[in-house]
Amino acid sequence: MRNTKFMNKIKKIFSFILLTGFAFSTNAQGSVTSEVGTSATIIETISVASVTAMSFGDLTNDGGTIVLDTDGDITDNGSRSVGGTSAAAGLTVSGGDSESFKLTVTEKDKLTNQTGVGGETMDLTAFTSTISNAASATAVGSGKSYSLSGTGSATIAIGATLTVGASQVGGSYTGKIEVIVAYD
Repeated sequence: MRNTKFMNKIKKIFSFILLTGFAFSTNAQGSVTSEVGTSATIIETISVASVTAMSFGDLTNDGGTIVLDTDGDITDNGSRSVGGTSAAAGLTVSGGDSESFKLTVTEKDKLTNQTGVGGETMDLTAFTSTISNAASATAVGSGKSYSLSGTGSATIAIGATLTVGASQVGGSYTGKIEVIVAYD
């Protein structure tokens, strides 16, 4: 019996040491703190402004296509250019210095006859673009990425292909293209 009492005391002492040891080791673990800096840079909102309207000039109604390049030059494929002034669409893009952006060009409204009988249309397709900034001029495609100059600007020239129907009704045709620029 004496050994049992002795063993019980040993168990109590051992249990006390273990519990006290865990309590001290838990308290011995402290916490540390650190501060981390934060920052943000706000870049200028990207914008696009029309400078020159796209014009195919005066055309014959022989049917075919008229290709207007980004320099404003016309290539006849069926219908012919017979005068007037042709011009590629001209736009300026402004935004953050050297920021990259995407360009998308689509036909918004078909060219529609505004005179005579009215309502006749012609389609614009195969848009081409040239982007120039302080660095260089580059032929581009819709949806690709490009960079603004170091001063946050770029100039865009846009050409397209116009489909003229055989015996297209004469008149003054107008339409719209949509140019979307967005930061990459």
